[in-house]
Amino acid sequence: MKVKKICTGVPSLIGAENKGTKDNPGWYYKFKVDSNNYKSVEMLLHPKEFSSNVTFSKSILNKIPIIFTGTKGDFELFIRSEMEGFDFSGYH
Repeated sequence: MKVKKICTGVPSLIGAENKGTKDNPGWYYKFKVDSNNYKSVEMLLHPKEFSSNVTFSKSILNKIPIIFTGTKGDFELFIRSEMEGFDFSGYH
């Protein structure tokens, strides 16, 4: 999959942060978006903010003027790939 073809920037998952407690975790995921036209931007997103390609695009647009232009299938493949490729072993 070519992320560059489905987004005018290149998003990647770079971390996670628990905003809840140990007994009641509230995970947010840190994405970095690189763009040739704009600076790199990091953002914490709640899972609801990337539950679909539309919400992901809106969440990104709140921080940097780029658009996720992929289909629902492209988006699902992107999220699955990012989640499977990230090492969560250091996050408890």
